[in-house]
Amino acid sequence: MTERIWAGITQQARTAYPEECCGALLEVSGEAGSVIIAGFRPLRNLASGKPCSGDSRQRSYETDPRELLELEQECGKSGFTVIGFYHSHPGAAATLSRRDTEGMVPGCVYAVISVYGHELQDISDIRIWMKPSVADRPSELKLELFKETGL
Repeated sequence: MTERIWAGITQQARTAYPEECCGALLEVSGEAGSVIIAGFRPLRNLASGKPCSGDSRQRSYETDPRELLELEQECGKSGFTVIGFYHSHPGAAATLSRRDTEGMVPGCVYAVISVYGHELQDISDIRIWMKPSVADRPSELKLELFKETGL
């Protein structure tokens, strides 16, 4: 993941705080055995805004299927592929919740951002996970930040 992508995702998490943010992770083409996050797309969180609901935007996220369809169509034209999703955990660790784990699509990458406020120092951690198959447990992937290089 480039520093620019990391900065964009963490900015979205800080701006959304105390609600969860969410978005898609994009790849151009990865080497065998590796995942290279080459882009991201913020998505709207449509979870119920009712504080008493288990689906409050402060504790969950829900993406708009139409927004995902539009993104898939754009990716088809630009050469990107949606390889997974990210969301924040306001005031909580960057670990997978039971709901996160149950909702994982095998082969997709999931990033969780721990955020405690609106400032840069309020980002505690970003962790990346993948569930290889339905029967497997999610495994954590190593996150490497690198600078973009130009010609």
